[in-house]
Amino acid sequence: MLSAILITVACAGEEQYTVDISPEGYMTGGEGMTLYYSLNDAPGSGTSNCVGECSLLWPPFYANLILVPSGLSTSDFATISRTDGKMQTTYKGWPLYKYIEDKKPGDTKGDKANAIWFIIYPDKFPPV
Repeated sequence: MLSAILITVACAGEEQYTVDISPEGYMTGGEGMTLYYSLNDAPGSGTSNCVGECSLLWPPFYANLILVPSGLSTSDFATISRTDGKMQTTYKGWPLYKYIEDKKPGDTKGDKANAIWFIIYPDKFPPV
């Protein structure tokens, strides 16, 4: 019985990523919430143009330590300092966001919003 407990703990630790890929193939934060990018951010510039009221609807995603599953590379992630003083994680130079209307893992309510917000499919990224 002790060995079964140790195996369960080891498996649970392996799955605690800060960025993950959903079963549908899009990027999520470690808690399973969908991550987005905005076409308003210059391609790969590492600068966020979503500040003020925009950042209330599209909160910046930030992870101090990036742990990813196979299929993603930690070298594709970086941290920027935003004009509002917050830190934000980027993927291939694109700032990452969550969407306030996504309430549970698997929600993708922000996809295609205003024709500028999109979920990230790592195998088809960057978009330009």
